[in-house]
Amino acid sequence: KETNSKMKDTSGESVLDVIKRDLSRTFPENPSFKEPVMLNNMQDILAAYCLYRPEIGYCQGLNFIVGTLLIATQRKDGEVLPEECFWLLVALVDILPDYHSSKMTCLNNDCLVLGDLVKKTVPQTHSQVTLFGLPLQMFVTKWFVCLFVDVLPFHTVLHVWDTLFYEGYKILFRVAVYQFVLHKTRA
Repeated sequence: KETNSKMKDTSGESVLDVIKRDLSRTFPENPSFKEPVMLNNMQDILAAYCLYRPEIGYCQGLNFIVGTLLIATQRKDGEVLPEECFWLLVALVDILPDYHSSKMTCLNNDCLVLGDLVKKTVPQTHSQVTLFGLPLQMFVTKWFVCLFVDVLPFHTVLHVWDTLFYEGYKILFRVAVYQFVLHKTRA
């Protein structure tokens, strides 16, 4: 209970309550995420991360990253190793420049940089998006915060994450720009 009282978000709500609420929103169509063991592992990893990095705490989007890590690291016999997932989460978030903190300053700046890249690379697509009055940040933020979990196929996400570990977060710009290039070819 002492730990729970220390873990409050900016509104004063218990971070554990926020995490629990988000668990049911994480891959609701995936039967694995209806299993109590999987949900408990996800909750424990996210709560442990909040304690390990209190300056970041919990950010929506981390639940999708942890869920993907749990699936990706699951053994053939079904065994899940939450500690392995925890350390992979730490490593992934450490690569990202302030994407999951409460201010998200670098995330906002990177969204603006991406906007400039899209404008230079695929100006027609950029014009279409801005014509409708949609700021790129509206959907690109989720791409970056969730590391493309909700945009790309599972194995492609894992490949992007492998590259993220190897080359750093510049891969996120390449993948994001390519999403706009794909849109241009479909339009």
